[in-house]
Amino acid sequence: VVIMATVGSSYCNVDISNGLVYYIQKHLPERYVPYQTPQTRALVSMAIFSTGVWIVGIFFFRQTLKLLLSYHGWMFEMHGQTSRSTKVWAACVRLLSSGRPMLYSFQTSLPKLPVPSVQATIQRYLESVRPLLDDKKYQRMEILAKEFQDKTAPRLQKYLVLKSWWATNYVSDWWEEYIYLRGRNPLMVNSNYYAMDFVLIKNTDVQA
Repeated sequence: VVIMATVGSSYCNVDISNGLVYYIQKHLPERYVPYQTPQTRALVSMAIFSTGVWIVGIFFFRQTLKLLLSYHGWMFEMHGQTSRSTKVWAACVRLLSSGRPMLYSFQTSLPKLPVPSVQATIQRYLESVRPLLDDKKYQRMEILAKEFQDKTAPRLQKYLVLKSWWATNYVSDWWEEYIYLRGRNPLMVNSNYYAMDFVLIKNTDVQA
């Protein structure tokens, strides 16, 4: 569609590229045989320009959708009391999303999972094991955590940050490979803790 619009505007003597097609045409290699005729050079230049516009458009589309999907205000609103900002957000998401999205249609547009700092991770770990250990074992665990934070953790943190730059979710594949598939501990059947909202909505009093 972009190529057809560019070629059509060229035949109508309208430069929608603002001079970029002429700039690309001027820098094409002249000695290459297919680029020797002016018409061929113009068509190749318009194809390159249209491809670039398409790539940039897809990039901005995904970034805009990723920015919209970062909005979390709708989760904290009461049932039946939707704010105006949430309505505008829902309309924008509906406008940018396709009519029938498939399972992984928005996978590349999801916000990236932030990488927590090493200090915050170790602090949360110590808080989680404190009720399980006595004072002597907890002090030893603090020493081991401090040693890990100073020696091993900085190198691993660099690898994790690098992976978060190109991966949509830096933890999902490791979780599936090393914990879900290689782990031999039993899992609860249908272990989905967020099935219904029992805080704001009371569905029924009948158990059966």
